Amino acid sequence: MPRKKTRTGKKLTASGKVAVPSVKLGPNKKIVATTSEERKAAVTTVLPTAGKEVMAPKPKAEPIQVPGTLKSGGQRKLRGFGVKHAVVKSGVDAALIHLGNMKSTLGTKDFHEHHENFNAIHANVSQMDSGLGLLLGQAKHQTITNSPKSEKVLGQIHGLIKSRLAEGKQVELERLNRSQGTGN
Repeated sequence: MPRKKTRTGKKLTASGKVAVPSVKLGPNKKIVATTSEERKAAVTTVLPTAGKEVMAPKPKAEPIQVPGTLKSGGQRKLRGFGVKHAVVKSGVDAALIHLGNMKSTLGTKDFHEHHENFNAIHANVSQMDSGLGLLLGQAKHQTITNSPKSEKVLGQIHGLIKSRLAEGKQVELERLNRSQGTGN
């Protein structure tokens, strides 16, 4: 079924063209011929002038999201590990030792040996906890790129790794207390 009006509200003919009136109702209720300006105005759509307000409307104010916080508010549920905390911690510690060795031997033959050892441990840690695996991968990237910002970023990553290990230990202790009936 063909449309009857344009998007701006002008009437369309059966062939799909804008209807151009040839006559109109005059002031004393008599039919009068339309002028060429009125016929042109019937076909022409006047659009607002383009400007910053029309082309790029003012963006909606969004609240600032602080990194490391939840968008919806509230407290994130603590997560434990699939294996004992000690096993995860020893894997992370070994990986961090290899990262340190990689950093000190960057550009030498020994670097590749430490890199391979890190990759093996990293794969194991990633299976135990994907979050720690991602953090270790980021630490490896910062170690290899060795940019001026790397030290600061590595410090932040180490802090996140420590807090994730502490969270896993806390959950393990709570689970142990519940199982023994001495906890909440």
